[in-house]
Amino acid sequence: MRIKKFEFIMVVMVIAGWMPVGFGQNSSYEIIEGDFTWHEAKVDAEARGGHLAVITSESENIEIAQITGSKSLWIGATDEGSEGEWKWVTGEEWSYNNWDVSSGEPSNSGGAEHSLVFTYLSVHFPTSVVGEWHD
Repeated sequence: MRIKKFEFIMVVMVIAGWMPVGFGQNSSYEIIEGDFTWHEAKVDAEARGGHLAVITSESENIEIAQITGSKSLWIGATDEGSEGEWKWVTGEEWSYNNWDVSSGEPSNSGGAEHSLVFTYLSVHFPTSVVGEWHD
């Protein structure tokens, strides 16, 4: 089995006086470059004082799609605890999703996909629309 590795997008809390560069008044997004498994990305984001991005609305999804460029990135959700029960790393309610349903997502391919990928049309996801989600 091939382990997926991507860059990731994290949320950094803005310190008073800093100018947010991404979505929201109290946080900003930062893309961290490198090859990370989802667990490595989660640990790295937390070590930097943030967390993997959590997307709870269509407007947030659109905002992230505008700043990610041509990258497929890890974001902060997993269903490792129970297959098909997706949870955000922050504990926020799972009320929005943007699965690539045309590709049958979430698919849990090989019984081993438990982490959320924000997609860009690429070799990895040739039929996806920017901003759709894969596991």
